[in-house]
Amino acid sequence: EKAIEASGKLLNLALIPHLINFLDKPLYAERAMKALIPFGGDVLNSFEEFLTQSKLFDDTEKMLRICRICGHIHTVKSGELLVNLLNNHNIRIRNEALINLVQLKYTAPVEIREDINRHLEEEFEKACWCYHAHTSMCNEGSYEGFCNALLLEIHQGISKVFNLLSLIDDAATIKKAKEGFNLHSKDQKANAMEILENHINKKI
Repeated sequence: EKAIEASGKLLNLALIPHLINFLDKPLYAERAMKALIPFGGDVLNSFEEFLTQSKLFDDTEKMLRICRICGHIHTVKSGELLVNLLNNHNIRIRNEALINLVQLKYTAPVEIREDINRHLEEEFEKACWCYHAHTSMCNEGSYEGFCNALLLEIHQGISKVFNLLSLIDDAATIKKAKEGFNLHSKDQKANAMEILENHINKKI
């Protein structure tokens, strides 16, 4: 444990691969994360190399922690790595990448906004399907457990919509709308939905 902590102070590039190997070890993962963050851009280069290896994509815990490290390194490259992970086959990794892009206050360049809008459209489709399924199930007055699960999916989907939108629009405005939506006041929810409607792509 002390050796891992010391690695974050020595900043010897040769130690980076060894620290990355600790990211899936429950006893050492948090310390390894803290040790890797001070390496900054140098650790991102190593992450990029690892992301080309299919084995790493199957290692969910390691990938989640890589997302969190990128979320603490405020560079263009960290944002690019997280954007690429929005296309990962694992939903946990996609969600973690999105959360950390928001934490970075990342603004998507024009050339990738079409991709962000594609993710937005996909989330809307999922949330819409869940909404109709939830309405149908509730009208039947049964399947309470399944209805609750669908409701959770709807709220998570809307949260992702706000997060994705903050990557391509004014982040402060979108954050305000998201906070309003999560409050119990009907008026504040209505204001939040109006903001969402005014900022969302009309095709979507």
